[in-house]
Amino acid sequence: MANYDPLWTAEQAHAASLEESARLGRDGVEGPNSAFFQWYAHHVLVAYGKQYAEGDKFALMAAISECARADLPLPEWAARAYLSAFQSVVGAKSKSWDKVFGEPYPKGTQLAPLAKKRNMKFAVWIRVNGILGSEPGVAIDTGLFERVGKEFNLGKTLASEYYYEAKRILSR
Repeated sequence: MANYDPLWTAEQAHAASLEESARLGRDGVEGPNSAFFQWYAHHVLVAYGKQYAEGDKFALMAAISECARADLPLPEWAARAYLSAFQSVVGAKSKSWDKVFGEPYPKGTQLAPLAKKRNMKFAVWIRVNGILGSEPGVAIDTGLFERVGKEFNLGKTLASEYYYEAKRILSR
């Protein structure tokens, strides 16, 4: 497992992963145990804990998935919540998994755009930051999003939305 500091910025975590990959003779950042993904997992688990505390039951399932993906133990809040929900169904107090874990999507949710956003937002964020790091003076504007959007077969508006969504998540 990589060493990371939860107080790092996303840019610092990304740079640490690049350094780690170079040191290990690998090309790129990716891998569930990289500094960036461990840092990211920490931040999304904190966000899921807040969402769960605010009544979003599905945040528990998302947290369990994130821990499995990143090879991390469950946070204490998630372990307690899971055991309580599981016992509610096994003990015949709740009839449905949806009742204890929440429905994954509200009725009428369009899955294709949601999947596209989930699959692309961090790639767009990484690319934008790569350009900003290698080309000093580039402005974060419609021109940049148009450029990055073309690389990912996205319009400038979607590229901008994906970038800011990833930035919002990673700034928590």
